[in-house]
Amino acid sequence: MTWIHTKYRGLGVGAKIKVGLKIFAGLLFALLCSDSATSANQMTGVREGIPMAVIVVGEEATGPELHAARELQKYTAIMSGGTLRILRVGEAVVDSATSRILVGCVRTNQMMRELSERGFINLSAEHPGGDGYVLKTTTDGVINYLVCGG
Repeated sequence: MTWIHTKYRGLGVGAKIKVGLKIFAGLLFALLCSDSATSANQMTGVREGIPMAVIVVGEEATGPELHAARELQKYTAIMSGGTLRILRVGEAVVDSATSRILVGCVRTNQMMRELSERGFINLSAEHPGGDGYVLKTTTDGVINYLVCGG
């Protein structure tokens, strides 16, 4: 599993998103564009230009969360040649993709909230805190998740 927790005190929301996206883009290249994802908690986002994952935002995602999802979609396509779809939680529940990239926070993304409540991820008001975010891969045994949020 991959786990990154960081805090950027004093930076505005826009600057935090830009820094986070740069880190995230590098991780995505390593995690999602690999052909070697074979174990239960490894993800492949794009294989040979074919999207294998979807990006999931909450039903009431904020502007910055939607922007982050679109930027993630754009840079993943540039790096891999495959464009990941952006879905709302309700659409993702019925989607057949077995890898999901969750963008947002437990307040706005119901899938993130459920994973947190079930103990798969640690996201709360205290962790990672107001200035932090988490990048973590996890699985519930059926679906692989890459959580990007705070």
